[in-house]
Formats: sequence, C-alpha cells, structure tokens
Amino acid sequence: MPVENSNQGVVDSTLDCLMDSDLRLCGEIELIVHHALISNASDLSQIESVLAHEQALAQCRKWLNRNLSNVHLEPAYSNADAIVKVKDDPTKAAIASENAAKLYGVNVLRTNIEDFVANATRFLVIGKDVVGPSGQDKTSILMSKQSVPGSLLKLLEPFARHGINMTKIESHPSQKGNWEYVFFVDFDGHCDDENVIALFKELQEEAPLFKLLGSYPKNAV
Repeated sequence: MPVENSNQGVVDSTLDCLMDSDLRLCGEIELIVHHALISNASDLSQIESVLAHEQALAQCRKWLNRNLSNVHLEPAYSNADAIVKVKDDPTKAAIASENAAKLYGVNVLRTNIEDFVANATRFLVIGKDVVGPSGQDKTSILMSKQSVPGSLLKLLEPFARHGINMTKIESHPSQKGNWEYVFFVDFDGHCDDENVIALFKELQEEAPLFKLLGSYPKNAV
C-alpha cells in the first residue's frame, strides 16, 4: 500500500489504516511512478473532467494547469476506478499508468505527465508474520504524547541515548479528539535489537499510546 510520495508527501488514508489494523509491516518498496492521461477522447479539447486518486492529481497538478486548466478535477477511490468511470465517456479522462490503460482497453493521450521526472512512491508490504532481522532493517512505530510541556522531548531523547537513527517522524490526527495527534516514526534497526528493546521499554512507560507497526528490511528498489 502506498505510504509516501517523494513530491506530495504522506498518504493520509494509509496512516489511517495503520492506526486501526492489527497487520504488521513486512517490507517496503520504492518505485518510480509515471502517469499517463487516459481517455477515449479524440483530443484534449474534448475533455471536460479528469478523474484519478487524489495523489495522482496532485502529482500532475502543474501539467494539468498548463494543458487542461478549465477541466473539472474529480478524486477517485483509485486510478483503476477512474479508468472504469471514464472508459465509455469521451468527455472524461483518467490519470493512471500505460499498463493500466492497456489492461482496460482505453487509449493513452499523453505519457509522462507527472510534474517531476523522479516521481517516486514508497509502498509498504503488509502481512501477519513477524519478519526476522536481516542486518539492514527499518522499524516503524506509532506513539502519542502527554499534553504537558516537554512531553515530546521525553519521547525523542531516548533515541539519541540508545544510538538509534530516526529517519522520519510524521504527526497525524488521532481521530480521538480535535487537535489531538499521534506520531508515526521510522528508525534504523530491528525490534529484536538490544538497544531497540531498551528504547521500547522507555517509550511504553512515557507514551499514552505505543504501537509497534513492524520491523522489515530496508527499501528494495
């Protein structure tokens, strides 16, 4: 499942799922993503609306502003869902991959419409099993802080003390109350490492909410 884009940042819907799911993170994959404009329209002038997942729309915003500035942009559940909806209507177009266009039998009007050439998306591999150490691992956790001064510092300081490199921290609405947040944290290491075990002990004592999302081998490109 997509979790982060190199240009548009985190995929909020994925973080929402991770908050509620009992599944474990088992791996991560980074892919270069190219987008195409897909439609059975004869040319761009026939298009009145463009459908795609909100991330795809955002990743192609500049191209759309230059070439289809007057069309209606409509978020879809997924890019595949967008293709299905536009397939039989030449006034509509979808944003998706060229392979998806071939799969659904819809024409490709333009290729490589993403705003940045190195448009990369990080995907998480989800499963039920705990993945053992590989020697080059990353761990993801979810935690919250107390509503008192210095509480976030108390959660972050143990990382430095235990020699653990934090690679990412992302705040996200907790869905428990207005203006309450949780923190998604990635760091180098595996949950079976001695220093990580010691870190978890401190975090569990300090954080009102602590959840291990998973330890997994670092990105396979």
